[in-house]
Amino acid sequence: MKNLAIIVPYRDREENKKIFIPYLNEYLRNKNLRFDIFIIEQGDTKPFNRGKLLNVGYSFSSKLEEYESFVMHDVDMLPVNVDYSTPTIPTHLASRVEQFNWGIPYQLYFGGITSFPSKVFEKVNGYSNRYWGWGCEDDDMFYRIQYNGIDWSRREGGMVRSLNHTPQADQEEHSKKNSDLMQEAWLKKLDHKQEGLNTLEYEPTSYAHDGDHYLVSVNL
Repeated sequence: MKNLAIIVPYRDREENKKIFIPYLNEYLRNKNLRFDIFIIEQGDTKPFNRGKLLNVGYSFSSKLEEYESFVMHDVDMLPVNVDYSTPTIPTHLASRVEQFNWGIPYQLYFGGITSFPSKVFEKVNGYSNRYWGWGCEDDDMFYRIQYNGIDWSRREGGMVRSLNHTPQADQEEHSKKNSDLMQEAWLKKLDHKQEGLNTLEYEPTSYAHDGDHYLVSVNL
């Protein structure tokens, strides 16, 4: 059994990826962790779907190897002082982020770098597949955790450098749509069991393993 699977949702950030992969490999090896990095690339022209890509990464990696925990990790975040040790509950790791003035954007922020025991990820049915474009899939995950009465934690001191990237052109439009979906989930108390890992559909298009990471390309 390995300590952790790092799941990275990805599209069109080649410069970030070139920095991220060797940096994270060295960081985790220096912590004496046994790990695999999975870059899950969205290859189609649909709006980016971070939550669905994270579900793909979990599904793929959990069939390949047994891991103590699964870390959902953005490609533009480089750990400076992050504790990746195995949690017993869902745990937010990115608590001091450079792009947020070395803090977090709001109190219940649960994005960027988040770690899950596999049993908990299965219990909440993974991420929602409904959020296309920017935003709210991590807020929906927090809702799923709350809905199930599961405790969560944030590891203070999780210092993370931020890599530059160009915002999505349609970011504002999708942010509004996704915010409305999130409001619906909270107000109507939507049952997460109806949608998530158990309704995941995707088309694998390519797979490679070059020694320090896996690259899995899919159409959503």
